[in-house]
Amino acid sequence: AQARRIKLETPAFFGYIPHHSAFLMANRSGPVQTCHMWVQGNCQRGNLCRFSHQPVDRYTASVVPQDRPLSGIRLFGKCAHANIPGLKKSWSVPEQHRRQCGVSSAVIANDRLYVGHGDGHLSLWKSTTLPTGGWDLQLCNEIVLGSNARSLLFHSESKALFCGLQAGIVRCFREDNATHADLLGHGGAVTSLLIQESKLLSSSTDGTCRVWTHDAAHGFTCAAVIQSPLGPISAILANSMVLWMGCSKGVGCVSLHALQATGGIEASAGVTKLASFQDMVIAIYADGAIRMFDASGWESKSVYCCGKAITAVAVLRHPHHGQHMLLCGHGGGCVSIYDLPEWKLQGEFCSGYNGAVSAIVDLAPLPAFATCGALGDVVIWLWEDIDPLQSKPLAQTMG
Repeated sequence: AQARRIKLETPAFFGYIPHHSAFLMANRSGPVQTCHMWVQGNCQRGNLCRFSHQPVDRYTASVVPQDRPLSGIRLFGKCAHANIPGLKKSWSVPEQHRRQCGVSSAVIANDRLYVGHGDGHLSLWKSTTLPTGGWDLQLCNEIVLGSNARSLLFHSESKALFCGLQAGIVRCFREDNATHADLLGHGGAVTSLLIQESKLLSSSTDGTCRVWTHDAAHGFTCAAVIQSPLGPISAILANSMVLWMGCSKGVGCVSLHALQATGGIEASAGVTKLASFQDMVIAIYADGAIRMFDASGWESKSVYCCGKAITAVAVLRHPHHGQHMLLCGHGGGCVSIYDLPEWKLQGEFCSGYNGAVSAIVDLAPLPAFATCGALGDVVIWLWEDIDPLQSKPLAQTMG
């Protein structure tokens, strides 16, 4: 009865369901403890963990109030990840802001992180510098989109944020005014967005890619509709004036000059993600295969990522030693890191949440990246400068 009363009296916030570990903390005696495995990014229990997945004040042994600024550097100390040298968890979204509907997309825009949720809300997190020298993310705004944001794109020159919605709408927000524009025409979810030579391209599960132009007098106009030869489109990527389309039946290629299909690479498994590395295109398949193609469409590399389905992908560059890396998100909150172009598996780490990783965002110029998940989790990871001989932070080595 006491447990039920505590659960019912917890105030609802954006449909928030109390985190199970926080619920257990409220019903146990003794000092509250933070899960050490969660701090390291290794906790596999997720919501079932009996320790707190929130920062705990080291002096009062109580959960840190969520209105207190969270400095990952201060709260999590120098806890480096066990499997990935120099990688440490710096910040995690406060539990009262973690939406159980999950994160569907995310994008960085200047010093702000936009996060799209499955319930049709868009959260805006802004980075702030703390007096201690660390930095923090604070929720500064929320926008009701009315439909799940399947894809997000920020164009720095026009300062426009584009949201590809599940309802088939591309919604454009401008920083210089409070209005927005809806681009209509797709008959399915808008899965991917990109800017190519001042044109906006949007792909959809309806099997089309639309090309949009803009002028001050008429706004956005659909200039062309490209039909996919290989079914619904999950991702698009422009490389050497060729539009690559990740489709349910393989990879399709379209000339951006003529806006006509130039070929395709059929496969038994659909392509779910696309990424670029130098002049190569990396295609992620639904069966866990990763294939790399050159500009002419020849396959130069093929690997299977640990036998796991890939739910998110990003190509990053290590901020300290310059190594290019391919980060692959999986179910259970796991992320695999491959060194490029060697395709050497550097290791794996876990976000501490059981849900699939839905987005990986590079936070450059900060030496950090973010992982977002299907349980509403947003985690910031920092790269420390590591002594390659001793595998210790250089600050510790020099000290």
